[in-house]
Amino acid sequence: MIPLAGMIFANCMNGISLAAERLESELKQGKLMLFYELVKSSYFLKKKI
Repeated sequence: MIPLAGMIFANCMNGISLAAERLESELKQGKLMLFYELVKSSYFLKKKI
């Protein structure tokens, strides 16, 4: 049971690490700039209400 939980935990950490690395590289390339601007504007619109 404990080895299985360790493998699941390690796999989750690996997935999070890969996702963060991918997000960082796409932000550096400017691919997510439109998405970032949409999220930022919707956040401030909700905050004003």
